[in-house]
Amino acid sequence: MKWFREEIEYFIVAFLFIGVFFLIRGTLKSVGVQPPADTYANHLFVQTSVHRVDIFLQNEDYEHLLDSPEQKTKFHANVSIDGDYLSNVAFSTRGNASLGELATRGEDFNRFSYKIDFNKFENSQSYYGLDELVLNNLYADPSGMRDFLAFEIMRAAGVETPLTSYTMVYLNGRKIGLYLAVEEIEQSFLRRNNASPDASLFKPEPLVENRYKVLKLAEALPGGEEDLHLKYDSSKPDFDFEGADLIYMSDDLADYAAIFDNEVTKVSPADRTRIIEAIKSLSTGENVEEYWDVDALVKYFAAHNFVVNSDSYTGYTAHNYLLRMSHGKMTMLPWDYNLAFQNLWLTEDLMTPEKQRSWDINNPLLGPDLDSRPLWRIIAENEEYMEKYHAALQNLLDTFLISGDCSEKLDDTYMMIRPYLEADWRKFYPIEEMDEGVEYLEEFIYYRSDWVQKQLWGIEVL
Repeated sequence: MKWFREEIEYFIVAFLFIGVFFLIRGTLKSVGVQPPADTYANHLFVQTSVHRVDIFLQNEDYEHLLDSPEQKTKFHANVSIDGDYLSNVAFSTRGNASLGELATRGEDFNRFSYKIDFNKFENSQSYYGLDELVLNNLYADPSGMRDFLAFEIMRAAGVETPLTSYTMVYLNGRKIGLYLAVEEIEQSFLRRNNASPDASLFKPEPLVENRYKVLKLAEALPGGEEDLHLKYDSSKPDFDFEGADLIYMSDDLADYAAIFDNEVTKVSPADRTRIIEAIKSLSTGENVEEYWDVDALVKYFAAHNFVVNSDSYTGYTAHNYLLRMSHGKMTMLPWDYNLAFQNLWLTEDLMTPEKQRSWDINNPLLGPDLDSRPLWRIIAENEEYMEKYHAALQNLLDTFLISGDCSEKLDDTYMMIRPYLEADWRKFYPIEEMDEGVEYLEEFIYYRSDWVQKQLWGIEVL
């Protein structure tokens, strides 16, 4: 029996050793392996608390970041998210005009927007299934809540929408400030929203030229436009849309550089051809439902037109959206709403709060005409689609806006983040202006909801 007791003792010791090993492993909270998809929704993107993200760079990389943020260099970094540790991730700045402006504030200023790619350098790595994370610095937003609120409205409308939460960001141990964490629209987003395995994603971006290019370049020069050899030519368009407006030009892929040069996922030649056919259907009005998910589109435009964002497809710029093709059908996905709830690049008489709140839901284009935005035109000129669009707006009002749920979400979230903003010495606005910005959002939701409801009822409002 002695040998039996020895065997039992051996198994007990082995069992205890294995238990201690997994206990230690669990304490380290390394999440570098690929877990089931979308579990990240229950970690960083829980909205009931402010999270913490720590980024660690080599000293020379940190200096390079501060010296040349516009280069958007992808640094090898380690990160900790609420204590979950991942090594060898890609960390970079992001943004365009905002990044260029913030880069002029001095080499010690590092409140840029950032992007973390968890599997750039380690193919099997993710954060609980998340491929990429955006850290939005709340630039050009006196409330710090426009992106957050617009995405909540989108989600309430039934639109496939990025997850968000607020987080304090630390870089090499230094507190940078309060950020909005945003789920990048990438492969993990597609998996979470049950897209087809061969789904395609694009982020159309027109070529900015002429007036806006001149003005942006001139901002960095002491003499403004006079110091530029490049002059504004009123005979040329302000944007070369290159297909971002979804106007059909030809069957040549080269005519749609804004789309095909901005692929998020790998796209087959057959899918590229189908996308051009989908754009062509908007021009002819034929077989639209063969190529476009109309039910998804009307929900998107219901939420999008409610928040009044001219820096978008319905405005001058025709960007800040993604195209997704899944199961052979196309739709729009929302992105970048920090300039929502107000109108940009409009005449002064259209910049008043009254005009913004009362913008016509049936004529929502903020500058361009109907022919220059064919995806909206195909809805506006179809009685059945407009009925679906109005029904989506009514549902949004009933379930989230007029119900008071939106205002409650706004108030509760701001009360949660306000102490962090108040203590954030790098914030872009004084806390008093941020309070006023949130008050403006509350008024916008109240008056805009009332106006839209009266439009849906057919009540003429002066």
